[in-house]
Amino acid sequence: MRNIQIKSNIYEAETSSIVDLIEETSSDINNLLIVGHNPTFTNLANLYLTDYIENLPTSGVVTLNFDTKNWNIIDKQPISTEIDFPQKRLIL
Repeated sequence: MRNIQIKSNIYEAETSSIVDLIEETSSDINNLLIVGHNPTFTNLANLYLTDYIENLPTSGVVTLNFDTKNWNIIDKQPISTEIDFPQKRLIL
């Protein structure tokens, strides 16, 4: 089942607002995709990544996997992370 919600307030949201949105997500949701803009999403990624990133490039994706059943108690240390962006493929 797909549950897509469009929230225009994400566009200019502060990092703390995005964290609040994550923590308010129902435990029935197993996977969560949030799309937005910088600098908020670079700051959000750096809350959870062990290696600091200066800037999440345009069209960049940060994948974070947490071992939890409740979004309101996700740990600051995900069990796995991945960063991908279009230009990264050209560099490799």
